Amino acid sequence: MASTVRRWIGLASLTVLTALVAAGCASDDATEAAATTTTPASITSTPVAFNPALPRTATGANGNPRDERIGPPANNRPFDGSLAEGSCFNEFLEARGEALAHRLQAADCAPQHDGEVYAVLLMEGPPGAAFPGESMIATLAAGRCLARFESFVGMEYATSSLRMATMRPTGTTWATGDRIVVCSLYDEDLLPLVGSARSSAR
Repeated sequence: MASTVRRWIGLASLTVLTALVAAGCASDDATEAAATTTTPASITSTPVAFNPALPRTATGANGNPRDERIGPPANNRPFDGSLAEGSCFNEFLEARGEALAHRLQAADCAPQHDGEVYAVLLMEGPPGAAFPGESMIATLAAGRCLARFESFVGMEYATSSLRMATMRPTGTTWATGDRIVVCSLYDEDLLPLVGSARSSAR
């Protein structure tokens, strides 16, 4: 009988001891977790300063966010006669009545700008010649602009970080005698350019 009582007391003591050890471990784990857990730092961001007095350009060259509606600057449109070979420029949209129109504006090449004109070419086609079609005009313009790219930039087009854009006649402007192809370049990531790309090997 005495041995049975001692055995019960031993078992009870062991049970209590096990519970105390478990509680201590849990407390240690909680303390360790509390010590190693940190509160995430507040996420802060610097707002982009937007100047409503300046239009948004194709690459954001004037400091405002770029205008995604424009796409590559000076591309797939007829030339408006506003730029000469060697000109740097910005492109933005302006309201004309209820519509938006693309406008090119000459810019200094030293600070940020959207693009640079590296060739102005005249296509063959006498007055009265039939319009060869949008696809053919695009192909001819791209071929002639590509032929001038390496000599201007100093690097092959395939390895350059610059991309080529072309302005060329449409069916409507061709009928009025337009034969001008304008070759320009811009950054492949639509980031602003800084400085002239002439002989830059970019």
